[in-house]
Amino acid sequence: MSMANMFVSGETYPEFLSQRRSEEARSGSGSRRVNNKMSFARRISSWIERVRQRNALAGLDDHQLRDIGITRIEAARECEKPFWK
Repeated sequence: MSMANMFVSGETYPEFLSQRRSEEARSGSGSRRVNNKMSFARRISSWIERVRQRNALAGLDDHQLRDIGITRIEAARECEKPFWK
């Protein structure tokens, strides 16, 4: 329903919103939007965590790297990767 039709029909804006929300609830499109937003938030969160871990890896000395079983070269390769990989 367009805004013009909404006011011609005499329907108020809050009634229009409640009707639209109930239509979204029946169709499931509102929940899909919430799921998409949560999925996006999870992706951003994982990117931030990946950057944090790579920064921590870059700060380890050779002894600490040996303790976790990787070489300086392997650590450098990991730290050079873009955050989305």
